[in-house]
Amino acid sequence: MPTFVENIASFLPIRVLNCFAADPTPLADPASSSFEAAVLFVDISGFTALTERLAQKGSIGVEELTTHLNAYFGQLIELIIAHKGDIVKFAGDAMLAIWPAESLSLDLATYCAAQCALAILNDLGEYQAANAQLQLHIGIGAGELKEFYIGGMNGRWEYFVAGEPIAQVALAETAAGIGEVCLSLTAWELIKDQFVGTLLASNVVRLEGFNLLTCVADRRLLNIGESAPIAIYDQMQERLERYVSLGVLQRLKVGQTDWLGDLRRVSVMFLNLPGMDYDAEGSLDFISTIINAIQNILQVYEGILNKFLVDDKGSTLVIGFGLPPFSHEDDSVRCAIAGMALLEKLRSLGLQPKIGIATGTCYSGVIGSEQRREYTIIGAVVNLAARLMQAAQDGILCDERTFEFAKSRIQFESLTPIKLQGIKDAVQVFSPLGEVRQDLPWWMAGKTAKSMVGREKERLLLRHKLELLKAGVSGVVVICGDAGIGKSCLIENLLLQAQEFGVGILVGAGNANAQSKPYHAWNTVFSHLWDLSFLPDLDAKKRQVLDLLEDEPEWLEKAALFNEVLGLDFPDTEVSAGLVGPQRAEATRDLLVQLLQNSVNRSPKLLVFEDAHWPDSSSRALILAVAQKVKRLLLAIGTRLMGESVPEEYDRMLRIEGVEQLHLEAMPARYFRFALSAFEGKEFT
Repeated sequence: MPTFVENIASFLPIRVLNCFAADPTPLADPASSSFEAAVLFVDISGFTALTERLAQKGSIGVEELTTHLNAYFGQLIELIIAHKGDIVKFAGDAMLAIWPAESLSLDLATYCAAQCALAILNDLGEYQAANAQLQLHIGIGAGELKEFYIGGMNGRWEYFVAGEPIAQVALAETAAGIGEVCLSLTAWELIKDQFVGTLLASNVVRLEGFNLLTCVADRRLLNIGESAPIAIYDQMQERLERYVSLGVLQRLKVGQTDWLGDLRRVSVMFLNLPGMDYDAEGSLDFISTIINAIQNILQVYEGILNKFLVDDKGSTLVIGFGLPPFSHEDDSVRCAIAGMALLEKLRSLGLQPKIGIATGTCYSGVIGSEQRREYTIIGAVVNLAARLMQAAQDGILCDERTFEFAKSRIQFESLTPIKLQGIKDAVQVFSPLGEVRQDLPWWMAGKTAKSMVGREKERLLLRHKLELLKAGVSGVVVICGDAGIGKSCLIENLLLQAQEFGVGILVGAGNANAQSKPYHAWNTVFSHLWDLSFLPDLDAKKRQVLDLLEDEPEWLEKAALFNEVLGLDFPDTEVSAGLVGPQRAEATRDLLVQLLQNSVNRSPKLLVFEDAHWPDSSSRALILAVAQKVKRLLLAIGTRLMGESVPEEYDRMLRIEGVEQLHLEAMPARYFRFALSAFEGKEFT
């Protein structure tokens, strides 16, 4: 039975495992190196249609689909490994493998790749799965590859290869018909004496078979021995884990090595970065900057980077919102907002990204065998997102389902329906413009303060606090309790009551995955105050801030202090550059406190913080400063019970005179019976 480390290792290429076996110390910095190799790309058509058909059968269909996927990919993996190949990446229903020219010469490596391709066609060329014919197209290239170990944000890393052979296989595979293998001219020159081929008009060679006479005569081919065994040992665990998805790691850690895939609603994003030059001087640092920026944004919105692929059209990232270990009701919203954030950030780095987003049900799960496997997503929605990316010139295109799920939160532009490759009818598409401006959080649309059951005492106290606020009296209320006890429900009721009172509302929130990001809990608060959230790009946001600071010359000198809070990039002035360390932190807090005070001077406001147990130390320090200094403000904080581990800032806040603490306990059973009766439309007795 494989060990835990061996199970993790099955998700990584042999080349990566050998690298880590030689030095298991986790990388501190990105790295790259070059090597020659033959490259094979196998594209399998038919799995998407099979997925959609079996999905109609529910859980039985999922089990059947998992069986077919693993049976097919298991054979494909076995054939590649038997021919000394190394599987670098699964690309949905495709696969990329390499034959490094290290223990072999490049011509022998290419020979092995071609031999493997013919074996794949022989064994899997007419494969039937649930009465569906799966079809193969194979491309082969050869030359110098460049490998990258990139990432590092929150310990997450990516491995990928790039270079001319990748572009070669993309062109060759595109030219290959059903059940055909095509080679680039470079690859063909290396093996033309051992094989028979036909030159095509597309300037690639279709592989017809072996040249039996020359294959037998070439004694070198008899010396291709078995691959050396891979060394896997426990000291590699920490480094290996950094390259495996969090959802997979969670399953492996509880012993679930052979779990079934599932059908889940996912918002899929395809992000393409055209024109990336991986051979340019300084490319490693630039690519590292890009990947770190992407990782940072995905961390905030809890999207999962599923694939990083490189081909002749640039670099493409496949990202899922709703994939393990994260799943939210608002995944479509998160995906669209993350898309806008990525577009803005990547443009600021000089790139012209193209993004396609689609929402729907797809198959997600681990496919392959104990030798090699990956977590992947397959389905029509994945293909649709890819087609939308291809159609997006320099921006974001979303499908109609994403629009329907996200329109209450995001403003969209409806575009003319377009024709997409592989889709019969024209597709209605939308482009997100920005978040909708509204006082109440978007998820509360249509709710009323009267819809809550129980917590009468707490609701009355909060109502009294709102009445005092209307009279200009400040207050601080801390609502604490265990997870799931009802803190969010009570806070929602408070927000609804505030709306009825005509009190202005500001909402901030902590995020477990953004604790290293200073002031992350305050971004939405100040973005709302300055009407930044619906502006299309960074330049527009900066212009808006400068316009608002026009009458405050002292603030203009310190505009760079807003950068961390609002995600801006104002350059330091002579004044702000002189503020460093604790002095800069204090100056930033004072500036933000004054900004908030100026706002509530015009009209009193309710400021709510959800998940206040997650904010970073800068956010907590600002919460304390606001509680101490800002007048005409009701500050309401929702947090889990902190016990003895109360952060210093909260401990000091709780000591402020007049602070109310509401410790929520479980409600009596009668309230649950009442709520259930109301839900079922029955009279409560």
